[in-house]
Amino acid sequence: MTTIPIPTNRVTDQAWRRSVSTRIRAVCRSQALFQILDPWSCGPFDGGCLMVAAALQHALGGELCGVMGYPLTPHGAPTVWQHAVVRIGPNAFADGDGISVERSLRQRWLRQESTIVCGFAPMPPQAEWPSRYPDTPYDPATAERMADLFSEELARCR
Repeated sequence: MTTIPIPTNRVTDQAWRRSVSTRIRAVCRSQALFQILDPWSCGPFDGGCLMVAAALQHALGGELCGVMGYPLTPHGAPTVWQHAVVRIGPNAFADGDGISVERSLRQRWLRQESTIVCGFAPMPPQAEWPSRYPDTPYDPATAERMADLFSEELARCR
């Protein structure tokens, strides 16, 4: 598995972000990734976000972050952890949908998940994940296999 160091000027380059995003989405829709996730009964967009984010962190570097927010309904729902992403720059986040600036990520969550994003928080130590995110599968070996797929595909974006 190879981590691809990202120069700061690349994170702000829209063409590079589009290219990387296209490749991330291709991996997340590939049969190879679904086969890796099959034992966990989830996909990259329906329960597998923590393993996808960990794999992207292995491939791209950056900091694992939790997306904190609350659903539009019911009224008064608490702000809780919603999703895992990788902060790869001051205003750039990677997840299974590719690389997004913060505003786009917030808009996507409102539009697709009916969720108001309140902020981003560093992920706690991995040992705490099972108790904090009991409904979200995580397995380091699975994340590493996924990271290999991302690294191979993203190596073409240099």
